[in-house]
Amino acid sequence: MTQIASSATTVETGRDYQIKIQVTGRRITTWQDGQKLNDFVGNATVEPLYQVVSREGHSVTFIRLTER
Repeated sequence: MTQIASSATTVETGRDYQIKIQVTGRRITTWQDGQKLNDFVGNATVEPLYQVVSREGHSVTFIRLTER
């Protein structure tokens, strides 16, 4: 797996967060609870893949989006 970014932000177990991830071309911007955390342009050579994870109760949903 290729890591394209990291953050010093921590999350607490058992707490709900509002997460927003915006991907425009190679620019990736992230927010947590309305506060912008990261805004960067990825320059790594990676497979064009975006993944979203959602948790509802005890179930977790993974959504993979790939470019055609």
